[in-house]
Amino acid sequence: MSNLGERLRQERERLGITREKLGEIGGVTGTTQTTYEKDVRRPDTDYLLAIEQAGADIFYILRGEPSPARSLSPDEQELLSSYRGLDIRGKAGVLGMIEGMRGSEKMHETLKKQGITIHGSIGGGMHNIKGDIIGNIDMSVTNSAERKKRPR
Repeated sequence: MSNLGERLRQERERLGITREKLGEIGGVTGTTQTTYEKDVRRPDTDYLLAIEQAGADIFYILRGEPSPARSLSPDEQELLSSYRGLDIRGKAGVLGMIEGMRGSEKMHETLKKQGITIHGSIGGGMHNIKGDIIGNIDMSVTNSAERKKRPR
């Protein structure tokens, strides 16, 4: 596994910038940048935050693993960000929808861990959702083929 200085150099090269330019972005001289890349000195947090703004993956620099956020596609990042902005009811709805689409045991276990249980089956009767939901939620889902036309 590479050391911090080597990972810093790899990130600089990935960004396609010179040692002097990355030092300038981080608020240090080119000489100081060289000492970071040769593991003579360790960069401080101000430096790391500044180079992160330029696109450096500081999670990788510090830990040797790519940032989890960088492994997500833009639409996955948007989905995760939107999910985190939901209240408990919204999250329960999204998880229920995913379970309905996937029908996987893993999703069922995820819901159970969060204290949410869903009873019922597609196409039949009433569905009950129990869990950490605050307030009453009445939801009616019907199949349009089941609707009876009322005489006028």
